[in-house]
Parts: sequence; C-alpha cells; structure tokens
Amino acid sequence: MRSSRLLDRGNEEITLYAEKKVVNSRREPLIVWDPDTYVTVMVTAVTDRQADAEVVGQLSVKALRIMTRTPIPGSWGRAKFRGEWWDLKEPPTQSMGISKATRHWEFAIRSRNELVDG
Repeated sequence: MRSSRLLDRGNEEITLYAEKKVVNSRREPLIVWDPDTYVTVMVTAVTDRQADAEVVGQLSVKALRIMTRTPIPGSWGRAKFRGEWWDLKEPPTQSMGISKATRHWEFAIRSRNELVDG
C-alpha cells in the first residue's frame, strides 16, 4: 500500500505545550500554556501565509500549516518550532482522508514575533 510522501517525510520536529487552567489573583479562571506538559512530533510544514515587515516598527506575519501522522488529540496552547515560539491558530484536527494512506492530523500555527534585543 502506498502512503502519502508529504506526510511520511516529516523531517522537522515541533514541540507542542499543553494548556492548563489556573486562577489569577482576582480568582478568575484562565487558560495558559503549561511548560511542564509537552509532546514532540515529526511534522511536515507548509507556508500558510507570510508578509515581511516593510517599515521599521511593523511586525512580520508568518503562519504555517502543519501536518503529521502522529495522533495529537487534546488542547495545546503553544509550540516551539524552528527555534522560535508559535501560537496555535486552531486546535489539531484529524483528517480521515479517502484511505488510510491519507489520514493525518493537521493544524495551523502563527509566529509570536518576539523582538530580539540588538
């Protein structure tokens, strides 16, 4: 049986950090990412959209579509990918595909655009 080459050649690692519920100082419930609960999986990344900053003070927009065969159900709050932090634009969803060869998990991430001290 042939498999999808794009999905099986995932050559990059992404680390997904889970979400957790906490209570702030005003006793309001918040959902934050948990640095102690994570999973690392091999993925294939495809550019979703990108716009580079043209003027000083603007931020670049980077968004990627991530696909993997590894099951990643649950609620994830943040990702570490290609050496930078990313937010999840949408939760991971399973695509059942037409056959077993095309079944996969898919989600989108957006760069946090952290400023680097010069």
